[in-house]
Amino acid sequence: MAQASVNFDRAAGCYDATRGFPPETEAEVTALLAAELAGRGRCLEIGVGTGRIAVPLRRSGIDICGVDISVSMLGELLRKGESGPLPWISYADATALPFDDGSFGAGLACHVLHLVAGWERAVRELVRVVEGGGVLLIGLGGSELPLIRAVRGQLAIESGRTQADPGLIDPEVLEALMAALGARSRRLAPVPRRERTTLRAHLQWLESNGSAATWELDEATRIAAIGRVREWAQRECGDLDTTIVDAAPVVFRAYDLPR
Repeated sequence: MAQASVNFDRAAGCYDATRGFPPETEAEVTALLAAELAGRGRCLEIGVGTGRIAVPLRRSGIDICGVDISVSMLGELLRKGESGPLPWISYADATALPFDDGSFGAGLACHVLHLVAGWERAVRELVRVVEGGGVLLIGLGGSELPLIRAVRGQLAIESGRTQADPGLIDPEVLEALMAALGARSRRLAPVPRRERTTLRAHLQWLESNGSAATWELDEATRIAAIGRVREWAQRECGDLDTTIVDAAPVVFRAYDLPR
């Protein structure tokens, strides 16, 4: 059975604490994206969630809207209204956006395409609603890290799936799609996260059901699969306590759309 897109209702209450950027990283990411978005009119973010990206952009002067399939995540975003202005938000599926062609000057997707079963449709929809000459800014998150990508791939194998996440797993597939759509690709300057973790800690997080990649698994299947992944990692990688992420950058790809 095909995997469905991942709804983050279950993680809404702890999302910012477990997946938010450190304050200095958030400030640098906001400045980087704001520089690309300034003067382009309205921007649409798909998978806006709790507003981790959109709220700081809105407060830096960017006219931004957001959509998400998680009511609980949008509820967390609305709770931030006491501390400043918020983006306009809608409950909507990224693969079927409720907007006219060319309604926005820019589009944004941050750490979401791996969660969208129809990620190609989502990208095409984002291209559709952004006017010609606009820009799409896409951040792929952990999928940019080869070791983490390999671990998630092994987790899929050990749990009897074709892939751990339902959506995009290979950045080069995105590059090929955007090239076919006539977009010019650019890499924005990487922003260091200034965080450290180990493979052992990542495996413990997976075992505790912290990752969306394990949510569809029952407890027995999850624990057994991660036990086998741990054995694989020890064979392939050696010391699980070696630091694997040290100032791992936040990387955004910019795609300039044809006019």
